[in-house]
Amino acid sequence: MLGEIAEQVGARLEGDATLVVSSVAPLLLAEAGQLSFIADELKKAPEPEAIRASALIVAEKFAAPGFTPRVAL
Repeated sequence: MLGEIAEQVGARLEGDATLVVSSVAPLLLAEAGQLSFIADELKKAPEPEAIRASALIVAEKFAAPGFTPRVAL
């Protein structure tokens, strides 16, 4: 569950802690049920409608506007 992942990595969770994710995938390839990440804060994040991942891992200082759940490190 997403809450367990956030706890394991010491991150703040925004969204449903009971959300189940099955795997991790790159942002533009991720599908529903997968966790993805935005690793480069210098790149422009895609619009929330273009993100198909069920959740994102992002740097605390880097917001993914309009997208939750997210795990902020």
